Amino acid sequence: FQTCRKAIVTYKKAAWHIKHHDDFTFAASQPLLLDWILREDPGLFEEIKEMVEEGRMDLVGGFWVEPDCHLPSGESFVRQRLYGQRFYLKHFGKVSNVEWVPDSFGFASTLPQIIAKSGGNYFYTTKLHGNRYTPFPFINFKWIAPDGSSVIACLNPGGWGGFTRFPSTRERRRLLEDGETLVADYLVDAPEDSPLFVDDIPGPCAFIGKGDGGHGPTGQEVAIMDMLADEYGVKWITASEYFQNVLDPVEHRLPAWKDELYYEFHRGTITTQDLVKRMNRYLEWRCCAVESFAALMHLLCPTSRLESQGRLETAWKLALLNQFHDVLPGSSIPEVYDDAYDTWEHAKNILDDVEGESWELFLQEHGNSMLGHQEIILYNGTGFPVDCFPVELPAADKDWRALKIGNQLVPVQYIDADDFPLDELFVKRPGRYLFTGTIPPHGFIRLVPVRDPGVEVLSSNTGVEDVGNEILMENDLYKVTIEKKTGRISAIMDKAIEQNILGKKGVEFKVFFDWLPDEPCWNILPGYRQMELEMPNPISVTTIESGPVRWMVEIEREFLNEDSESPANATSRIKQRVALIEGSPGIYIEFLVNWRSCEVTAKLDIDTSTGAEEVTAEVPYGTNTRSTCPVANHDQPRWENFHHTWVDMSTPSNEWGLAVINNGKYGYDASGSRLGLTLLRGPKYPAPSGEAWVHQERAKRMQDTGTKPPTHADQGTHLIQYILLPHSGGWQDSVPFIPAIAHGFNEGLSAVITKDRGIDMQLGSAPILTDDNGIEIAAIKQPEDGPGTVIRIVEVKSKARNANVMLDATLEIDSVANVDLLERAGDVQDITIQRNEKGYIKEFSFHVNPHEIKTFLLKR
Repeated sequence: FQTCRKAIVTYKKAAWHIKHHDDFTFAASQPLLLDWILREDPGLFEEIKEMVEEGRMDLVGGFWVEPDCHLPSGESFVRQRLYGQRFYLKHFGKVSNVEWVPDSFGFASTLPQIIAKSGGNYFYTTKLHGNRYTPFPFINFKWIAPDGSSVIACLNPGGWGGFTRFPSTRERRRLLEDGETLVADYLVDAPEDSPLFVDDIPGPCAFIGKGDGGHGPTGQEVAIMDMLADEYGVKWITASEYFQNVLDPVEHRLPAWKDELYYEFHRGTITTQDLVKRMNRYLEWRCCAVESFAALMHLLCPTSRLESQGRLETAWKLALLNQFHDVLPGSSIPEVYDDAYDTWEHAKNILDDVEGESWELFLQEHGNSMLGHQEIILYNGTGFPVDCFPVELPAADKDWRALKIGNQLVPVQYIDADDFPLDELFVKRPGRYLFTGTIPPHGFIRLVPVRDPGVEVLSSNTGVEDVGNEILMENDLYKVTIEKKTGRISAIMDKAIEQNILGKKGVEFKVFFDWLPDEPCWNILPGYRQMELEMPNPISVTTIESGPVRWMVEIEREFLNEDSESPANATSRIKQRVALIEGSPGIYIEFLVNWRSCEVTAKLDIDTSTGAEEVTAEVPYGTNTRSTCPVANHDQPRWENFHHTWVDMSTPSNEWGLAVINNGKYGYDASGSRLGLTLLRGPKYPAPSGEAWVHQERAKRMQDTGTKPPTHADQGTHLIQYILLPHSGGWQDSVPFIPAIAHGFNEGLSAVITKDRGIDMQLGSAPILTDDNGIEIAAIKQPEDGPGTVIRIVEVKSKARNANVMLDATLEIDSVANVDLLERAGDVQDITIQRNEKGYIKEFSFHVNPHEIKTFLLKR
């Protein structure tokens, strides 16, 4: 609420300045703030509309909020732009052409495509001027995405820095010699020193205004600017005018950057606040899954009256709100996360309701009580087939002996509810059944529970054996060795490639001292790798599950950071579990942690035998490859990095490799063949600002309960899950295919269990699918306006080629058109269409560039 009030005050001040200063202009960012003003102060909103019409207020920043710019998913970034830009379009008749994210802590390499395909031409930030090791090489440049899309970028010092820091930044504000080109990335050493630069870029600029809730520009700032205008000829100008008048004319002489924009500071924000990261991942992926299911119900059930679009937009906007660049990074005060928890609950309830109503619609349309037996229907909301993948189903009893899939009986295993004090609403898992299944992308599968105690299923080759100093786990795919004394995984033999994928040090849980007085929630201590803390040997290493589906070993530890002086520091309890699942690729690792450690960073170090020279990580709708032995000046400071659902180390010749898949973690570091997964931290919370309302809230809390808020982040219980996935080939042609397993692990499956009726429709095929595992149907949704169905296609292998989409005849699709990310008519592109005997589209084909995003509108 205080943010809403600050927005109103800030815009009222801007309106006052516009009325009293003839030349004053204001950059209006974050559509969410304007949405709040529309609701809370409609009169002020009408004033803003008039000032936008006059050109005195400049709409910038088409993201719904100014988000963290590397942790949200690709689809989240698309929705940030979709809802933000369409708000501008609805209320102001135009979109913003300047994406404006001055304060985020680094930027994914794929953002230029998302900006360019949603009405943006330009990108503005200031943050990388805070780099601690090397100044970013360019102030103005063309930023190019992997697919070739580009925007003109301005990386300007904050506040008056564009003027006061001009001498120190001048060497990075230069133009190339006419006719020359320079395309750089982090593998290029010192591109700023290229001899191709000859001239200064004309017209340094300053974007002023006191931030961090400061209601800027203040009267003093405006007075200074007026003085500069009177005495030195400085001009008020909008952000759009700066790009159009100063940078557009010299675009052909700007250097180009084709990589992420890495911030050499605030690396801790990739990991701080584990539950915030986990819930972000959960909501953005579940929004996609429920939305695609509801959209397919509209297609498969033509008489549907399911009203879901408005509610799904609300759920999406709640997820996007918490992607703001101090909430998702974990750098807010603890009370912020109390509010975030409430929004998670609201969003989850919406998604539960829409999913339940979609299943009820499905059963009304296709249920048949004459079949008279209980069935389970599963929906795969991902764009990849789920093959031999572990599936968990809620259990009302313990009497299932097997599941019948077609004519095949598959084993099922009952798993007890977690006996660990995890969050009851979002994390704790109830009693459930586990089995493995295969489901097509955006498709269905039918299961029938078998309760006959005499039923026989295929025997398993999986087992666990205690052999003195070691525990051996083995199935048809792998042989895993765990040292009982240390709890270290010392070997993982992949039988298909006949290779132990681990080096001498294996897989180890480690903790490092990590205390930094400068913004500890934001920052990791440089050199922390030299400050490893002693890890006691495990209390126990025991087998806790023995099939028939999953075999699991638990390694229990306790740890106390004796170097911390914080009163909150105490002994942490860690249960690390290692599992093999019958027929399923990967070694499953999960941590149940009661974390009480302060001023530390916990890592899971994996010493691979790959001899890797680079590591490839999934990023929003793309990938980023980084050197594990950096040499270039701007590459060396990238010692802590982000990934999304997977990160991979393969041999230099791409013969084989090891991918690590997660469902809610982001941080890692890599050096040589070692991969370090960042699990948890324990930094001290920031202090609230002096004017924050939370001071009164804390005083009342103390009065009512006698308690204070926590002093350190991440204290409490956590569930952390990974899959170690050995594979043949490099990541692009990996077997098993890394993105398919990673996305299935994150999006999960939707299920309904019928009580007394079966399903009379043919299941097992997908209504919309592709014939290439490198072409993902990433989203299926109803259009923002009008009839039809929107599908989003993403190229995931970083390879240019043709793509084919097949449509089931029952969908009766008559037309397909290319649209942009705002669902406006896109550029005319070649789409080859094939029709069936009834004249409906059965297949359409098109070209894609590496990691290109394509959006299509299908109509009946």
